[in-house]
Amino acid sequence: MVAKIESKTKANVNLINARLAKKLTQSKLAKKVGMSQGAIAHLERGINKAPEYPNALKIANALEKSVEFLFFNSK
Repeated sequence: MVAKIESKTKANVNLINARLAKKLTQSKLAKKVGMSQGAIAHLERGINKAPEYPNALKIANALEKSVEFLFFNSK
């Protein structure tokens, strides 16, 4: 069973839960999309709200979610 995170902003929760659902570590996702693990961690923690669009699209494609769902969904 995959744990769900609920205590952060919705966009960050969506990103974390989508990554966990794919059974990816931050490092594996970062490698898959050509970013650093630290950059993924900053996105998940809310230090950076959203990456540049090309990177947001790479992350969304890797997680099979939309950019809007991962980074701009406030519901």
